[in-house]
Amino acid sequence: MKLTGKIWCALLAAAVVFVLLGAGIATAFHGLTDPPVPAASQSTDVPPASTSLPELPSSPAAPDTPAAPAAPAAPASPSTPAQGDIGLDGAKSAALAQAGLSEDQVAWTDLEQDREHGRFEYELEFWAGQVEYDYSIDGTTGGILKERWEDHSAAGTTSDAGAAAAKTAVLSHLGIDESQAAAMKADRELENGLVEYEIEFWVGQTEYEYTVTGDGRIVEYEWENH
Repeated sequence: MKLTGKIWCALLAAAVVFVLLGAGIATAFHGLTDPPVPAASQSTDVPPASTSLPELPSSPAAPDTPAAPAAPAAPASPSTPAQGDIGLDGAKSAALAQAGLSEDQVAWTDLEQDREHGRFEYELEFWAGQVEYDYSIDGTTGGILKERWEDHSAAGTTSDAGAAAAKTAVLSHLGIDESQAAAMKADRELENGLVEYEIEFWVGQTEYEYTVTGDGRIVEYEWENH
């Protein structure tokens, strides 16, 4: 029995040695076959998490604002004649020549430039003493298109020389005879006891209107070239 116990002890010791030897061999073999593990970084600092917001895409550039269109040129004033236009001074000269007056003899009351029938026209009004003048002047040629004359100082009359005398005064003023006047008519008017005749007629394309007192004096006339 003693021998048997010794044998078991020897076997147990051998088993232990065998286990220990096998473990050492396995550890050595594992160290030879496993890939090397890289050394850990010496720094243990953990980088701080970024707190900045992600960059937003930039807004597209606004399109350039187009330049404002240039203002249209102001129309030429009567004192600045356009090409082919006689201008205000030319129109005034034409009116004064027709009236037989000079600049220092008149007082201007209206000066306008209009566009009629595709052309510039000047409308001029002035006074010389007690006489009123109105003219329409062609802005291109300077020709007289319309003329009105009125004597505000003329006194009325109660006398009546008749329509024939009124017609004679008008025809004499124009230097024509009655055969040259078409559609001539004379209307007698009585206002506040004063006698007047309104004479109307045409010569060619020109229309005439006259106011004549009962005793044959012309106090107003107007003509217009149509």
